[in-house]
Amino acid sequence: GRRGNIFSSYSALEHLDEPGVARFRASIRDGSAADPAWLLLLYSRRCSHAEAMVPLIEQLAEELRGFVRVAAVDAEAQPDLAAELGVTLSPTILRLRPGARSPAGGAPGPPTPPRARSASLRASAAEFRLVPTLRSLAEFALEGL
Repeated sequence: GRRGNIFSSYSALEHLDEPGVARFRASIRDGSAADPAWLLLLYSRRCSHAEAMVPLIEQLAEELRGFVRVAAVDAEAQPDLAAELGVTLSPTILRLRPGARSPAGGAPGPPTPPRARSASLRASAAEFRLVPTLRSLAEFALEGL
């Protein structure tokens, strides 16, 4: 497998490091339902399945630029985010909507207490569970837009 970041540096894909994860959390927590949804790949650099998905995810990021923010995060480097999202397997692909505080994606309510934030973030996520193709991932990312 590749060492370090497994994605191309010139890709439209956003690779979330520590500051990127903070911006991602703020976008989901404080964003408006009118903001672009996120398609988030959580992966492990040691996972051959995740590495095999690299070209697909990078192509998807190009195709959906401006409609959906496609991002990747190394779950081993960002274990708090993985835990907050309930992710235990690599790779995992989630769709998250800014401002969505409920599984149905309803309007956000009052500010969420700190202890409830992780449950709220997880509740706003939909998980992709099939073997991905570009078309199936694009349909998943754009669902409900």
